[in-house]
Amino acid sequence: MDPFGTIIARARRAKKMRLVDLACQIFLRNGHPISIPHLSDLEHHRNPPSDDLIVQFASILDISPDILFFSLGRIPPDLRQCSVSEEQVHVAFVAFRQVLEVPSHMAKNTV
Repeated sequence: MDPFGTIIARARRAKKMRLVDLACQIFLRNGHPISIPHLSDLEHHRNPPSDDLIVQFASILDISPDILFFSLGRIPPDLRQCSVSEEQVHVAFVAFRQVLEVPSHMAKNTV
């Protein structure tokens, strides 16, 4: 899977948006839009985005937030807030690896 910055840059270009067009629609916690240099840094993998920025990018660019969180190696906030057992986590990751068709010898290295 491509990294976060590559995914959002490709989606932005597919929507024929300039950096400024996207930047003015993504807001920091203080209510101000992100700067063009900030967006450029995100697209070039120089700074990791906060969770709230990820959700905004997903909405504006019509990308599943799950894809963006995965591209950053993060678990989406809704799953982080769940109360789950170790067994449930294990079963979920086994199923995830099966869907991805991860070879069994690679999965054993993660235990």
